Amino acid sequence: MRTKIFLTAILAFGLGILNTYAGMTVTVEGVDYVKGYAEKAAINIYVVTDTYEFHTLNLKFRQTAGVTPIFADAEFNLDILSNASKPACVSSANDWRVRYIGPPTATGKGQTPTTTKVLFATAYVTLDASLSDQVVIPIELTKASGWDPNEGTTGAQVEYTAANDDPTKKITCPAAVTIKILKGFNFGTIAGKEVSIAEDAYSQTPFKLAATNTTYFESTEWDKAQGQLVAVVPPQAKFTGIAIERPDGTRNGYGTLFEDEKGKLEIVNGVIEYTQAENYFNEEGFTVWYQAQSNNGTKPTDTGEILIKVTPVNDPPVVTITKINEQDPKALPEGKYPEVEENQLLVVEIEVTDVENDPFDIAAITLDGDEIAGAWQPAGGGARHRQPGSRQVCFHQHQPP
Repeated sequence: MRTKIFLTAILAFGLGILNTYAGMTVTVEGVDYVKGYAEKAAINIYVVTDTYEFHTLNLKFRQTAGVTPIFADAEFNLDILSNASKPACVSSANDWRVRYIGPPTATGKGQTPTTTKVLFATAYVTLDASLSDQVVIPIELTKASGWDPNEGTTGAQVEYTAANDDPTKKITCPAAVTIKILKGFNFGTIAGKEVSIAEDAYSQTPFKLAATNTTYFESTEWDKAQGQLVAVVPPQAKFTGIAIERPDGTRNGYGTLFEDEKGKLEIVNGVIEYTQAENYFNEEGFTVWYQAQSNNGTKPTDTGEILIKVTPVNDPPVVTITKINEQDPKALPEGKYPEVEENQLLVVEIEVTDVENDPFDIAAITLDGDEIAGAWQPAGGGARHRQPGSRQVCFHQHQPP
């Protein structure tokens, strides 16, 4: 039992020695930035003074594309700094700096030695909207020092360096700080979802696709109270822009109205409306890229795409009678009709068009609703099933004797 107590006492004493002779530690942490919700991003700077009292710290942040410091907004922890000298966040040639230089004598001492990290300062920056995922800002420590609390007001400053052999005068500082960039508004098409409509189903009145339609779309938004992204059902959003592919395969920019061979696509009151061109179909579908905007106060935006398929419908052929026994019905005077004698050959000349270009056959010809009796055959023989086209095709009837 005595042996165990003795070992414990030695271990506790040893830990105390290690803490007493540790150097200074600087920690720089980027606070997660929520795009569309936060106006600026924060960088927190912490210090662990440990052996000596805090006196001087000068950190250089390299100018980074898309990052702009807000010097006036920088905040310093005055509880650990002497009032005899003011801290500052300032610009330099190729960088910007967060610095504090204490008074020249130890009469105005700062933070007493501590083994836990204490907030020194918070610097703020604005981030360009083009940045995504994260931004990394290089850091260089240019100066750090402290006072020895055992030497009263006359002691010399202790300079910290990264390569110092004296562990009490050694300093660690990160080479860069990372700010993670979160999308506060995430809007998109549900995986595997696509629009499928029939040919000509919406050629008179448009098909309407709202951002709140839970059949196709889903979204998450940043919840400030919970400090996280949460699902919003249905999405509280609207469409602000659409884009489609040009005939040459390139994609146009976002707009609110496009018309081409597919029909008309436009945004009306935040809803995508598609009015089909008559007889247009596309079984493989065409892509519509969209911009969506949240309805919340900050109105962040997101982009995505959706596929629209138009399935074909077999349209009936269009038949136009151009001549009856060489007589053009349209050329006759009003009240006059083509004439044919009983039991004589009747020749009807027709023109047939069909969207799908399907072959056709004459099943019957009616006159005032009454079917004309007889067997219809192509004039000049040949197959009964003919391909439609702009050319004229003749049929004749053999009347009974």
